[in-house]
Formats: sequence, C-alpha cells, structure tokens
Amino acid sequence: MKMILLGCTGQLGQHVFSIARERGIHVVGITKKQLNIIDSDYTKLYNETNVDLIVNCAAYTKVDLAETESYLAYQVNHYALNNIVDYSNKKNIPLIHISTDYVYGTTKTFKPFKEDDECNPVNIYGSSKLKGENLIRSKCSKYAIIRTSWLYSNYEFSFPNKIISILKKSGEIKVVDDQLGTPTYCSDLTEFIISVANFLLVDKVDKAIYNYSNLGNASWYDFAVSCQKAIGCKGLITPCSSEEFETKAKRQSYSKLNLTNALSVISNIRHWQDTVSDWKFNYLSNKTI
Repeated sequence: MKMILLGCTGQLGQHVFSIARERGIHVVGITKKQLNIIDSDYTKLYNETNVDLIVNCAAYTKVDLAETESYLAYQVNHYALNNIVDYSNKKNIPLIHISTDYVYGTTKTFKPFKEDDECNPVNIYGSSKLKGENLIRSKCSKYAIIRTSWLYSNYEFSFPNKIISILKKSGEIKVVDDQLGTPTYCSDLTEFIISVANFLLVDKVDKAIYNYSNLGNASWYDFAVSCQKAIGCKGLITPCSSEEFETKAKRQSYSKLNLTNALSVISNIRHWQDTVSDWKFNYLSNKTI
C-alpha cells in the first residue's frame, strides 16, 4: 500500500506516519511547507506513482481562535477540500478524512451520537468541519470520514501534557467537569485508520462515515486527574463548571460517540483509561508523540 499523508507533522499525522511505516506501508508525508492545502497547485502530487489512497490529517483545530479567524478555519476545513477531493477523483483513489465530534453539537437525549444523527455545530470550528464533510460527501467518488473525539497523545500541546505543565509551574488548575465524552489516543485512532484503509482498498466500502473513540465515559476533569495520578504529579486539580471556565467558543456538553460502525471494522477498542498507561510511558520517556 502507498499512502499520501497530508498534515504529517501534526499530532495525529505524526502517529499515522510512524505507525503506518511500521506496518510496511509506503507513506509519502506531505508537510504544510511542501504543500499548503489551501493552494490549488497539486501538480507535485501527480508525480507520485502507484498511489493507493490519500489520508487527510491536515486541519485548522484551534477551537477558540476559530471564532475570530473564521475565514481561515473555513479555508482549511472546508474550501481546501475541493483540491483534495479533485486529486482523489482524478487519481481514482479513496480519501480518508479525519473529522470531529464537534459536528454534532448539542443534544437533549444524552445518548451516544450515531453517524446519521442530525448535526448542529455550536461553534465555528464544528461548522467548518461539517461543511468540509458535506463537500466530500457530495463530490468524492470513494471516501471514509472518521469523526473522533478528545484526541490526545504525547504531542507537546496535547491536553494532558498542558495540564501537567501547568501543575508543575503553578501547582493548581481548574478543569471543567460538566462536559462529558471520551478521550481518544492517537495510536489507537491510527490503527483504526489503517483498518479503514484496508476496507476501502478491497472494496468492502465505497462511501462511509465512522465514529471512533476509545471506550468509556469521562469529563475533562476525570481525564486530567487520571493523567496526574498516572505519573504522580503533585498539585491541585479543582473541578469547575463551563460557566466558570469561560472560552471564546461554545462547547457541547456531551460528546459520547456510538461505535457500532467502527466495531464492524476493528474488533478491539481499548478503554480510554487503559490508553493512559501508554501516554504515561511515553511522557516519562520524554517521547513527544
């Protein structure tokens, strides 16, 4: 298998690049410096031969900043996909696109979101990602969209790393406890991406949307405390409400995903608490991804 990987230096992209290569996949990693996905000139990619699929991990993911940088958020998460879809169609290869739980928005039922549930994003980031999804669904010949939640790793700016950094500097931090969802470890999502790729390449699916996260439920407070305990970091984590912790972008209070479709692709999904041990090992080993 030969994979074009956009966004190969981001949090998820680094994992996909390294793990896919470990699996014997020929990965052609494309950085922002090599190709800004907003640009229309994709001619350099056409020089690549025998390409089997394209994986798009490139995205604008600054949720709060998107409220004031809405033009850029829509450029990257929506309009730029015209170029990517065009490349996919002309090369006649499938596209795997990474999306987010933020496309769903709010809910009154507090049941895990299914892929065909109505989407009502509550912020610019979620809206831009949903528009990008809709563009793919309307124009791409063969694709898989993967919606994930609370993605984390040992990337420098990942949630647990930021929590530990703040605790070490100030000794205390407030974390919201009224937003519920599931942390997703980048390595686990990468394994799912590779499984979906194999499904696409053997024609088990032509067009699909999958939810993927680790198992279990948590608040951001639960997640932060679990990571703190894992490495024995001193400091005080205090729970607070979303109203107390004001942000520019509104957050949805519930992000739990229904994983039925994902389990038709991959048989084993770990509980989020089991992935924290991997994060702990890499954190204490000073590994950055």
